Amino acid sequence: MELLQVALFMIISYRTQVVYSARDRGFDDFLRYSPFPSSSFYSHFLQPDDVDNGRYDQPNFVSTNLCTRSCEVNSPKTCYWKFTLEAYSTLNKACGNCTSKGVCTTPNAPQCVMGDGYERSILVVNRRMAGPSIQVCKGDTIVVDLHNKMPGRSTTIHWHGLTQRLTPHMDGVPMVTQCPILEGNVFRYKFLADAAGTYFWHSHDGFQKMDGIIGNLIIRQPRTSDPNSRYYEYDNPSHVVLVTDWYHNTTSDERWPGLRLHDVGQLPDTFLINGKGSYP
Repeated sequence: MELLQVALFMIISYRTQVVYSARDRGFDDFLRYSPFPSSSFYSHFLQPDDVDNGRYDQPNFVSTNLCTRSCEVNSPKTCYWKFTLEAYSTLNKACGNCTSKGVCTTPNAPQCVMGDGYERSILVVNRRMAGPSIQVCKGDTIVVDLHNKMPGRSTTIHWHGLTQRLTPHMDGVPMVTQCPILEGNVFRYKFLADAAGTYFWHSHDGFQKMDGIIGNLIIRQPRTSDPNSRYYEYDNPSHVVLVTDWYHNTTSDERWPGLRLHDVGQLPDTFLINGKGSYP
């Protein structure tokens, strides 16, 4: 009976403190009135989404607040991201004028998602594919505020490979470690980067990760603690390769349970490297 009471208390506390609606207010306003520390507190620790694009490989781009850095012993940081999840499309207006062959006038413009040059509906985080690159040091605290703006869809984010010791409710498994994050809601993930390694994060709701909700998660350690340090000279933020299989269906949900007369099987149409590819 005592165990049951504790479990019920955890569920009630979880539902009332962790999930809150953002339907009637702006994202920043909602965080300001949430039971958590306000976004203004974490804004000092806000990280860029694009540390893997090559610009941050140069020392002149390194700031004191940047969590993507050369790691030192006993020098932890708080690292904060805002994730906005939306329904989107490849070859969108940000890409400029596009042809049916997938050739666009501004393919590298902000918010342009090219994919493999085939137009289809997708799901994105911060209008990027792949999503924001999280690169931190062992011992850092990762904080992610997720705003679900996908119409009619729930979601969660799973941090693939992390054991979530002491923070199992941050593991992102719907109906197991947390309630699904409904449309219009905001959820705060907060956990310790306690194990160095190459990981990735992705949606754990349906097949959303196959439609674009995916990104890399790199936890570095001091070079003196890295048993492989003698095998490389540079470990730049851009030295990350994320390979994903890619379907041309409107959504990947159409691949389950599968079709019999066309598009039979589960083989992808192409593969993407860091969210980009080429389709004949």
